[in-house]
Order: sequence, then C-alpha cells, then structure tokens
Amino acid sequence: MDKKEIIQIAIAEDMAIVREGLRRIINSYENFKVTIEAGDGKELLDKLFVAEQLPDLCLLDIGMPVLNGYETIEAIKKIWPSMKVLILTVFIENYVIQSMIKKDANAFLSKNCTHEELYEALLTVYTEGYYYSNLTKAYISPKNTQEIKLSERNRLFLSLCCNTELTYKEMADVMCISKRSVESQSARLMERLNICNRLGLVLFAINNGIRPYSRLRK
Repeated sequence: MDKKEIIQIAIAEDMAIVREGLRRIINSYENFKVTIEAGDGKELLDKLFVAEQLPDLCLLDIGMPVLNGYETIEAIKKIWPSMKVLILTVFIENYVIQSMIKKDANAFLSKNCTHEELYEALLTVYTEGYYYSNLTKAYISPKNTQEIKLSERNRLFLSLCCNTELTYKEMADVMCISKRSVESQSARLMERLNICNRLGLVLFAINNGIRPYSRLRK
C-alpha cells in the first residue's frame, strides 16, 4: 500500500468517550484517518448522503439509539453495496454474530479486542474485503473442493465474489449473463457448499486457491 494513501473511516458509536477513543486510536495508525463520526445509525447515514467523498470503511456499534447496528448495516448494504462494514460491539452472543454474518458484515470484533487486532481487521478489510476473527470463523465452515467438483463458470463466479468492489450486476456483465442468473448460481453454490452468504463464498475461494478476478487479469 502506498504510504501516501489514506484509508478513510466512518464511526457510528453512541458513547462519546468511546467514539473519541476510537478516533484517537485509528488516527494513530499510519495511513488511517477518521473522517466521519456519528452517535447513531441515522446520523451516520445522513452524513454519508452528503459526504463529498464516501469513507472506505464504516465502523459500527450495534446497541445504538434511533437506528441500531442491524438497521444501519442493512441500509448501508442496500444503498452502497460495495461499502465495507466492520462491527465492533460488546454483544458477542452466537445469534448476534450469525445475524451480522448474514447481513454481510465484512468483519466482526469484540470491544475487548486489542489495538493490534483492530488495526489488522481494518487493514485486512480494506485490502482483502473481509477479516475473519476467531469469533466468526466458527460460523463459516465451507467444504473442501475435494468433496465437490467446480465448473469453470463456478470458478469464475467465485473469483468475482472475491473482488468485493463488484456488485452482482457487475459480475453478471463480466459473465455475460443476467443478474438473476448470477443470483441463482450464488444460491445453488451456497446450498452445495453449506454456506450462508457471500462472505462464506469468499472464504471458500481463498481456502481453495481461487484468486480475485482483478488479479487474474494482471
């Protein structure tokens, strides 16, 4: 990564002292800068709508007033599908983690994590799309390719999934098929691999040596 490249972060956290602490920590990381701060999900969305430049990554709490983390990530992924979202929360119950994985959170961290892990998660989400903490790995258990045969179209689809900048519509354009066909292929693969969402598909691809589409073209 270019040392001059600045990774812009938005924070939504209802506790002012925690928000301030996160801003100071993140701004201390080389190449990172907090550009948007909000006390709840609605305030974050309002600021994203008028931002001259969208942040590279949103850091969300779950237990916020007005719009909580569940509602906020749903809105973000609907309005800005390629926006990366990292959940940082005290709620680490199984159903919370599973719910956020299904909502396509790019990372899930406990507020008890270290500064080092927060940095690693932010950087990994920015550069690779997803960060798999010990909290989330237990909920993503794809089968190995030795148990299932993948067609060339399957492999192309998985390589496109790894490029988290691409929407399903853009993936359809590359594959010369309709968006509906891409969604159907995604659903069939998830069922065959016992995976619940795109995050699981990405992990499966990485574990089996399938590289992101953009890299295949270099």
